[in-house]
Amino acid sequence: MPSWMRWALAICAICASAVLVATRFYLPGMVTVGPAQRAVLSEGGAVVSLLDPGLHAYNRATQQLTIYDAHVSQQLRVRGAVMVEDCPADVTVTYNIGDVLVFHQSGGNADQIAAMVSTIRGVLADMDLRLDTPLGEAMNAVRQELREIASDGMNISHVAADLGECAPPPPRILTDRVERLPIELGGVLGAQRADMPDLELFMTDSVRLQLLNAVATYDVVDPNLSATCFGERGADTIVTDFTAGRLRYRLASYPSTELTTGFEAVAEALESEGADLVEQCGVEVGAIDVSDAVLWRIERVNCTETPEAEICLEAD
Repeated sequence: MPSWMRWALAICAICASAVLVATRFYLPGMVTVGPAQRAVLSEGGAVVSLLDPGLHAYNRATQQLTIYDAHVSQQLRVRGAVMVEDCPADVTVTYNIGDVLVFHQSGGNADQIAAMVSTIRGVLADMDLRLDTPLGEAMNAVRQELREIASDGMNISHVAADLGECAPPPPRILTDRVERLPIELGGVLGAQRADMPDLELFMTDSVRLQLLNAVATYDVVDPNLSATCFGERGADTIVTDFTAGRLRYRLASYPSTELTTGFEAVAEALESEGADLVEQCGVEVGAIDVSDAVLWRIERVNCTETPEAEICLEAD
């Protein structure tokens, strides 16, 4: 074999080895992070960056990608969480991830869900629950304990039990609007408006509120980024979901005697947490327009047990 050919083969072999080595350490990958998602990019166990909605490239050979649903309600259903007499009851927890980075660094979905399941079963294990007794108190106890163990990046809003086929026939429940309450929500309104659904809000002392006719507001500060982020749906759906979430999660941390403080926390959350939407989706969330809104303190009246109650008689 001529010497030049030997040299050519040697060079080819070196090049092939270099390509193999390079491929080992760099495998190009692409990922799309959705409008209501955030992704944590890690390498060697350390966080490299937090990825906003959009298309991103990363190295599949050395980097790990974890995508989270952010600022939207999620549910964890624990099947057979507790026995109520001879009936297994499921427990459903409604929560959202507020700070993705803190949540990820606290163990992410796997650790947090495992901790929640363990806590739910632990709290309910020593309770003597009966089919003829409302489970509300037990669920409140579970919710308080979950808030104690939850990551700082996570908000627990509601806990409910489901007895399935063992559940007694549903009682006839009517909502009685007991008292109209003042609404003190400050802040600057946005130019765009999106009607919010009627909301039922829970406070720490088990008082229920009903908010009607509230309007979410916002401004589109970057139309191109907004179109990329929200697509054909537009910003209305995400903004109303985000705004309703702040109302639910912030007010759920206060008793009804501190309603004004709770509303102040809502306004602060819209401004501070809404900053993410400005940077990531080109939308600035404004204050909630409550000029036509009504806030009621409500009570649930069980007309099956108390058919003589005024609201039950009026309904008949």
